[in-house]
Amino acid sequence: MFSKFSVIGESNIVPTDYLLGMLSFFVISLGGAFIGIIFAMLVSIATKFTDRVKILAPVFIFVFPYLSYLTAE
Repeated sequence: MFSKFSVIGESNIVPTDYLLGMLSFFVISLGGAFIGIIFAMLVSIATKFTDRVKILAPVFIFVFPYLSYLTAE
């Protein structure tokens, strides 16, 4: 956000730019948390049904958070 403000220039920034910057911050941070929660639900459902094959549970626990990171990025 600050790098974009520096590109715009101090004299060209209007108050709506500050509001849009704050809105962008909240959308990005809450969107990342939402993606993390969705993937946490998916991994909980996936590990719920791996009773017969216990070796898959750790694989899901390590792969799904990485997929969440890739999706958010």
